[in-house]
Amino acid sequence: MKYHLYMALVLALLDLQQPFEVETNASDYAIGAVLTQHRDPVAYHSETLSDTVRKYPTYDKEMYSIVQACRQWKHYILGKETVIHTDHRPLQFIQTQRRLHNDRHQKWSTYLQQFHFEYQV
Repeated sequence: MKYHLYMALVLALLDLQQPFEVETNASDYAIGAVLTQHRDPVAYHSETLSDTVRKYPTYDKEMYSIVQACRQWKHYILGKETVIHTDHRPLQFIQTQRRLHNDRHQKWSTYLQQFHFEYQV
């Protein structure tokens, strides 16, 4: 994700006929995401975390960053194959988990089911 933030001088024009990729990351104080096509950035999203979200465990913050990116770009990625890149390995099992740990995970997982994702770590 840092590569796209620092190396791209301008955003590329998006092509709705081409697949999208979303790179997300979360820290203790903020989240960030980049929507790309052919490795060219199309859009950015960043958000400072509220005091409540800052208290979430790392897994929840990373999952929150994916959910927020999907909310931001829903009109682009809904109904399209999309690759999600995350640096948090447990998130690659979001779609196959049988038992979710809490209501927040259930709510987010239900929301993410409307999208067609492939997760890559």
